[in-house]
Amino acid sequence: MRRMTEGALLCLLLLSGAASAGVLEPRDPLRRWLDTEVIPELGERLSRHPDFRQAIVDFMPVAGGAARTDATRLHAALEQYLRQRLLGFDGVALHLDAGQMPCAPPRDIDYAIGIEIAQGSGREARVTVALLDLQRRIWVSGASQTWHGRLAEAQIRAYEEILRPQSPGSASAPFGFEETSAVTASLLEQLRCVLPRGVDGAVYFEYPEDPRAIRVALELRRQLMLTPLFVLSDRDTDAEWLLRMQIDPAAIGAGEIGVEIIDRDSSARQRVASVFVERHDGRSGHQAIQAAVPVPDAVLAASPMLGLPAVTLVERTGICGRGLDNVCTEVRFDLVEPAHLLVFSTRNEVVSLAQCDAAELFRSPGEHRFRLQIDRNGSLRRPAMGVYVLAIRRSEAARELHHIVASAPGACGTSPDTDREAWIARLETAMRRHEGVVQWRAIHLDEEARPL
Repeated sequence: MRRMTEGALLCLLLLSGAASAGVLEPRDPLRRWLDTEVIPELGERLSRHPDFRQAIVDFMPVAGGAARTDATRLHAALEQYLRQRLLGFDGVALHLDAGQMPCAPPRDIDYAIGIEIAQGSGREARVTVALLDLQRRIWVSGASQTWHGRLAEAQIRAYEEILRPQSPGSASAPFGFEETSAVTASLLEQLRCVLPRGVDGAVYFEYPEDPRAIRVALELRRQLMLTPLFVLSDRDTDAEWLLRMQIDPAAIGAGEIGVEIIDRDSSARQRVASVFVERHDGRSGHQAIQAAVPVPDAVLAASPMLGLPAVTLVERTGICGRGLDNVCTEVRFDLVEPAHLLVFSTRNEVVSLAQCDAAELFRSPGEHRFRLQIDRNGSLRRPAMGVYVLAIRRSEAARELHHIVASAPGACGTSPDTDREAWIARLETAMRRHEGVVQWRAIHLDEEARPL
């Protein structure tokens, strides 16, 4: 174990040394000051003084005696060089983000090594390294040293370059939409931390309506099926909890994928994970927000949702068991992505809707099957049955189309004498209005269930 720790520490030292190389050269006056005055005194104090035993020490950029919100590349080079040298003293405990275990609560930081750089005229500068007691909010007496001198050209350039902390998946450093694995890993790790013992009862995973988030949703659901956090239900009505994933485009510079869990009984909800995403297309700011919100219907239409239907004859059981002179057929098709699914059939100008409850339309990707009965009526003038499958991306479009189909002649209790031409006109108008978010397939069968 000690050998592994030493190996990890060696890697860290090599990396930190590489980061400061080119900014702090061996013969440089600023580096010589650190080597001969700052590091020996600070290392001795942190490793031997009783006040610093078991204390956690971090670094902090300073301006005007107070912490600054950003740092320059010169600040970073000084911090990394000091960190490298101070870790060589026994008993010095520096705060290392890389050493945090996932979900572990962060340890309180007791002291901070403040680094202040004040540039004068030309290349003249003043660098101060001091020790701050974070608990008492005072500078430690006798633990402050200052250097006055001329910065090298590389140090001037480093001082002019501002670095801002960036955490992957944050608003300042969003993932790209195409980084499915990274986005999923971030969301999953947050779920494991927030819900370490999981959830009692079945959970229904609700997919987002934004099609670009579907890949992340599919991968997250697949990963959740491999973890003990949830018992996932395929049906909304069988679940006690709802896990909802959606994109919030209100964040500046990126869209936020948020995951919340909802108690179906009380409607209480809790945000359990979030990550910022942005397409890597060179845009930023307000343009990035616009890119994350609406998707043109033409783009949606180009992405297929439905595979071609297939028809097979099956035994006359269940819905097909009634009557002797009929044919029972099964229509199968693949749903490529999560969508609201509307299936209905027509025979003799009367419509039959497979599902009259609009609340149960949403379906997961995969193969879907519908069993239908075809009555032999001896008519050769028209197909015995027409089967129509609609895949709908947006819930408002699904609700409207379901309402129209449910009002068709003979569907869901509607009178077969309802004006058929008026109904067809309403359906055509709605289909044109929702073009791009609706895809459909149709197949017409004869009396022997053969496609026409």
